[in-house]
Amino acid sequence: LWTAMAGDGRIVAQYFVPDKSLSTLKPLFEVIRDQHLRLDKPLPKVWYTDLCCTERRLLHSSFPGIQVRLHSFHAPQRIKRALPKKSAFNGLFLCSISKALFSPDPSDLASLQERINEEIRTKGEAAVFEKIPVRPGFDAGTLPLVVLRKHCWTIIGHRTLLSDALEAVREQYTDPSYNGFFGNSVRKAFNLLQGHVRNNCLSD
Repeated sequence: LWTAMAGDGRIVAQYFVPDKSLSTLKPLFEVIRDQHLRLDKPLPKVWYTDLCCTERRLLHSSFPGIQVRLHSFHAPQRIKRALPKKSAFNGLFLCSISKALFSPDPSDLASLQERINEEIRTKGEAAVFEKIPVRPGFDAGTLPLVVLRKHCWTIIGHRTLLSDALEAVREQYTDPSYNGFFGNSVRKAFNLLQGHVRNNCLSD
């Protein structure tokens, strides 16, 4: 079942297809384009897919100038499928990948920092934020991811920043102390993800 959805979750098109070959997808893209034109609606400007590099040229033929991006859900899922079974490092590694790819919006983070600073000014040594003790000089960016994402919109940064952050993850987990965790399957999936980052398939 092939489904195209708008950013607000509405289903734009849905078809049973035999495969995801370009010859199968091309008429579906054209149907969506023609529907927009018939209703006098602007054509899509960004397309999120799990086949970004494969579909890019075909999408450009139907939607000139469209930006084609790897869906942010699929990026870490590909890494997850490549992990060794029952490794004690799996959860920590996925958390590191997530932190490298997704970051809090700077303006939201600044507002969060001010809220924490106000809590510190008001309550001093007794200051607590989301059940976490906070003291003068506390950096809001060090809060657990679950707390950051509760208070800040999440963005995907520029590809240079993403690439550097991913390389830092690679360096950490190829250390001998991780007992060969970064094996062939993980390396292959990681390199594929890094390739998408360098092709600008992920950046907002």
